Amino acid sequence: MTYLNWCPENDKTVTSHEIDLHNQLHAKLAQEQDIRSIFKNKRLKLIPHIEKKLDIRFHGQVLDIGCGSGYASTWLALNREVEKVYALETSRSAVSELIPKVSAHYGVENKVIPVHGSFNSIPEKNKFDFILAFGALHHSGDLLKTVKECYNALRPGGYLVLQEPALSDYVTNQAYIDTYESEENFRGLTTIRKKDRHDHFFRECEYKTAFHFAGFEIHFYRPKVLTEKSIVPVLKWIYKSFIRLSYQLITGKVKQWPYNDSTSLYSYVAALHKPKVEPSYIPHIWERIDCSK
Repeated sequence: MTYLNWCPENDKTVTSHEIDLHNQLHAKLAQEQDIRSIFKNKRLKLIPHIEKKLDIRFHGQVLDIGCGSGYASTWLALNREVEKVYALETSRSAVSELIPKVSAHYGVENKVIPVHGSFNSIPEKNKFDFILAFGALHHSGDLLKTVKECYNALRPGGYLVLQEPALSDYVTNQAYIDTYESEENFRGLTTIRKKDRHDHFFRECEYKTAFHFAGFEIHFYRPKVLTEKSIVPVLKWIYKSFIRLSYQLITGKVKQWPYNDSTSLYSYVAALHKPKVEPSYIPHIWERIDCSK
């Protein structure tokens, strides 16, 4: 199967060890994954949710970064009036085996184009109407650069739609470091530190800073729990907010919440808009940061 080569080796933040690991994973999935079940992925429900909230609809040219099996690319090719969906992965086994297998199974191989590349080095500029990132940005070794690359790849008026895990803004630096130094068994393939596979769980403020600095307007941003049917997470949030407010009223002090030692991950959903007319500069101190290096 032929695929586009956007030369992922140009991204110096990606290690050969990381690429080898994901090559193994996607080769394994190409042999074992039940293609008939890929549309059960809950993330797909976020696409119509965002479309309804913002009165938009996926169309035209779409880039799906860090697409894995290409399940979202294939779903869009089947269910939306898109011209092409570019399914981008750093893994050669994903673009040569897994993604073509999935798209061919559903008969949309003429619309889904596998791309061997990195989201830190997107050669196409002002090309895409939408970029989709489902659990991709937190694997970036340079978040500012990744978000800026997405911005430059979008046409004016385009959207970056994403769902990512995040940490509280109050997580301490040491807790952050301890998380990255911890080891995990990765899909039964090997035991590896989160740090070594760029499994970065950025704080919310780090994501938002990157979005604003790149030039995006945040048209939608919400914790994923608020889009789910379960009422339990919402009740827990209300309870914690009540405790925080009561403490402040009684003591006159502001209590940090979430607390410093809270390293629990949660998920958020966002839709970022590239304005049709770009601002002449990014206001405040961020204009002094050069993320092109």
